[in-house]
Amino acid sequence: MKFMPIVSLACCLACFAPVATADDGPAAATLPATVPTTRPYVPPLVVGAGPPRSFIVEGVSRGSPGSGLAFRIATDGEREACAVYDVTDGTPILLSDGRQTLVYDLANDRVVRVPDSRAYVRVDWMAADERPLAFEFGVGSAHPQKPAPGARSSIRIDRWVEAAAPKFQVREYPDRQMIRFAAALCRGAAEYVVVPAGRIGEFQFGSVDQRQDLMRLLLSATYGEGGLPPAALAFPDPARLAEDITITELAADERAAFVAAGGRAWAAKSLLTIGATSADMLAVAAPGATWDDLRRRDAALGERYRAALRKQNATFPRYTTRPTTRAAD
Repeated sequence: MKFMPIVSLACCLACFAPVATADDGPAAATLPATVPTTRPYVPPLVVGAGPPRSFIVEGVSRGSPGSGLAFRIATDGEREACAVYDVTDGTPILLSDGRQTLVYDLANDRVVRVPDSRAYVRVDWMAADERPLAFEFGVGSAHPQKPAPGARSSIRIDRWVEAAAPKFQVREYPDRQMIRFAAALCRGAAEYVVVPAGRIGEFQFGSVDQRQDLMRLLLSATYGEGGLPPAALAFPDPARLAEDITITELAADERAAFVAAGGRAWAAKSLLTIGATSADMLAVAAPGATWDDLRRRDAALGERYRAALRKQNATFPRYTTRPTTRAAD
């Protein structure tokens, strides 16, 4: 799914071709020995390009109060895990361990396993754009001989910190030992970072759509140089999943075309997840289907998939409360 402003996700899902994205840029040489006092320390979090070597990021992106996409990224520098899922029912759209990806292909009523691939999520601040907060997710090649250089997860809130620093409004929370740095760089929106006072290792980022009273993006990150618990990088056994739900295995000659399609396979569920209603989008994502038909098929396939995953303790939380700007107080 191509780079797009968070607020216009529903408008852009019909355009599935991959596009060029911002360069991740060099990572910091080392983590700082002391905590900066004039701005929050927020490092670039890029899989395979530390420091920091290890991190876990969990977040939710919304275009409306009742719908949205959640994501989870984890890496210890060598291994990785990535999931993109529906906030309302916990169905994973993409689920990957960096070597293979399970794709929820609702248009074809199946789950597809793509070997030699990785799912990725990218959040970035494109300072020169009219709507600079951007979100991207997708699947790229992880073949040892033909890797896709841009197909790695990255969270670049450090770029927002750099752009916002001259306009920071700072608020301390002594009882929680936290500090919030906020700034409004775009019309109708405001962003903030919350960090622990006097130490590094975690941060929270939020973006508020003030016109809709909506928390359009909220993510939390922890990071460091140590390892992660095994559960953080666990991936379900596809052979065990296949005992309860059909897993379509792509042959080697099918994988490149599948990945190059740029999101068609997971577009149907993605459109349901963001609450899309466009007939044109539906015609591209699931030709011949109606929205009601797609919702019925999703309810059946999604329940079977989630049930199979639960047998391996692979579950994803649902976010049912209405996210408003009060969450930033």
